[in-house]
Amino acid sequence: MTQDKDIKENLEFLDRVLNYLVNGCTNYFSSFDDLYKFMYGRVLEVDNKVIVNGYFTTFLTSDINTVFNDFSISDTIQAEAQKLVEACYFLKQEKLIMLDNQFNIKITFQGIIKVSEGFITMHHKTLSDSARLASIADTQLTQNGQILIANQKIASLTRWIAVGAIVAVIYQVVQLLKLLFSCCLDNC
Repeated sequence: MTQDKDIKENLEFLDRVLNYLVNGCTNYFSSFDDLYKFMYGRVLEVDNKVIVNGYFTTFLTSDINTVFNDFSISDTIQAEAQKLVEACYFLKQEKLIMLDNQFNIKITFQGIIKVSEGFITMHHKTLSDSARLASIADTQLTQNGQILIANQKIASLTRWIAVGAIVAVIYQVVQLLKLLFSCCLDNC
């Protein structure tokens, strides 16, 4: 079986399909046989997978999970064929390519634009955006923590100033009472 755990490799696979249709084909058009040969360096009929038209007609009209069960080919070759067919099906769903009944492939204008962006480039952009947003979030948390500590220090300082102001008021009241009592005693 093929190893398809790495998202980057799968996105590069989709980019290779679209790039082939734009840069390696006449009129942005290819048969599945030619695309298969480009992707794997092998001829579809030599791999003796299927009778091409019957296979692809079956694919277009059947459930994708049952299409590959009827063929006696190696697991790796079957998986590669399935991967390419499903990649084409995915690109068709995304409206990046069109498929006819013989599974001939034509790239759409939206597909041509996607070649300019590239799946892998957009993936890297998404990752860098995520990393940047995580960095901003970390910075904000750090700054918020520092602001919280500063606010606590200011609140503590404010409390001491308030205590000092109360002590000063009490001192002034005591001085005023002392002055009043001294005046009262002098007049008595």
